[in-house]
Amino acid sequence: MCLLVSLGGALFAFALRLATLWTRDVWIDEALTQYALSLDWKGLIADRVSAGHSPVYFLLLKALGLDPANLVGLRAASAVLDSMACGVLGFAVARHVGLRAAVFTQSLYALQPVLLIWAQNARPYALMMLMLAIALLGAMEVIVSRGQRRWPGWLVATGLVGASITLTGGLIAATLIAVSPLASARFRSDTPLCRHWLRLLRVPVAAAVAMLVIVTLPHVVTASDTYWTLRAVPFGTGSLVDLVQSYAIGDRLAWRDMTRVIGVASTQLTILGVLVVMAAAALKGVIYLRWRPAFIPLFALAFAFPLLFLGMSLYTSLLVPRYFLPAMGATTALAGIGLAEWSRTPAGVVVAAVLMLVVAIFAVNQSLAPGMGRNAVSRQMADIILPLSDDRTQVLTMRGDYVGVDLRTEILPASLGRRGHPTVRDADPTQTARLLQEGAPVFLIATRDAWDNAYAPVLPPPGCQWQLNAWVLAYWGKAGPCTGFSG
Repeated sequence: MCLLVSLGGALFAFALRLATLWTRDVWIDEALTQYALSLDWKGLIADRVSAGHSPVYFLLLKALGLDPANLVGLRAASAVLDSMACGVLGFAVARHVGLRAAVFTQSLYALQPVLLIWAQNARPYALMMLMLAIALLGAMEVIVSRGQRRWPGWLVATGLVGASITLTGGLIAATLIAVSPLASARFRSDTPLCRHWLRLLRVPVAAAVAMLVIVTLPHVVTASDTYWTLRAVPFGTGSLVDLVQSYAIGDRLAWRDMTRVIGVASTQLTILGVLVVMAAAALKGVIYLRWRPAFIPLFALAFAFPLLFLGMSLYTSLLVPRYFLPAMGATTALAGIGLAEWSRTPAGVVVAAVLMLVVAIFAVNQSLAPGMGRNAVSRQMADIILPLSDDRTQVLTMRGDYVGVDLRTEILPASLGRRGHPTVRDADPTQTARLLQEGAPVFLIATRDAWDNAYAPVLPPPGCQWQLNAWVLAYWGKAGPCTGFSG
């Protein structure tokens, strides 16, 4: 029965994720996935490691033979992986809590808006969630059996290694799963179990160290002063509120769409109600499981992980929902267990039914949110830039402006199969002048005010110049006469 319930939950989650895979517009990170998959094996690894990303997820998709140009197909792979995570988590809860708790856990996991978003993205988050679910299942089995069975140890090692080498967030979550049982005096007092657990961690520790040395630490050093790190989502009340709200309703676009239907005040009250009930249900789950060491890793993900990321957010931009997915998945499991206990009374059945209905409405609303949409000016710029570019071409934007992100979203999918593509990056007037002296073909994108007052006075006259709404696009290179949108 445990296997049947977990399979049913996985199929339910997959049906929800599959239904609206095509509704959201491509965004920059998915465009990066498409471009990486269009490279050869060596180029893919170099591209991802240079960006501070593990290549494991991308290598998996390439090994599966998925078409980089088929974005829906890439998203479908994530939907499968995340649905498997739902099934594995449900199986763990079914075995160690009960079938009722597994049904509630899987239903909440399948419907939870933020988990739903990232299960529909061509990004590594679904793979990370699957690996963490496998590690949690293995940890529960090892602790309950006191290490007497071999297969749970393989699950622990596989899950911890997989999570660690998929994403840096997965590495942190895997570390918490690995060390949290050691915080229990009851666990440490069982010497054979403790020794068995430490033996299981040998390979995961080696994988974690390799991920740190090869990918994470070099990227932390090189990206220490980037716009995203310093200014994208600064720590503050507003970003904290957005993060907490996202657990109930999803992203800002979903919030906006809901306010159009029921109004801002009603939306806020509904979100508050969902958060209060979910928190109370999770607390009920914690109370129910508090004397069971097998669930210590789940507690660590639900509580220690977000506290750790909140602390790091004081210095960098980590207050975005996708970075908190491990905690959200664990909290959802605890809430499901709490709802299962509540549902043993008539009043609890009513509360659980109302909560599930509201969460389902929020899930549908999130699924239908179309995304940010494509920027018309960036599309015009890409139409001009791409025919005149090769892998030596530099496309420079003003530091701290999102036009570069929008432009890369246009350029990367259009560059699939091309040998190289123009590099888009920030540059101030001094850096732009230096690149021009080096002889590289350069496009510069700046506002009219910045062009007139900061760039034009210190740069040679461009060979071509276009006016696109409030933007100036200038080009220095060896191309023929200017064509396209001139001004």
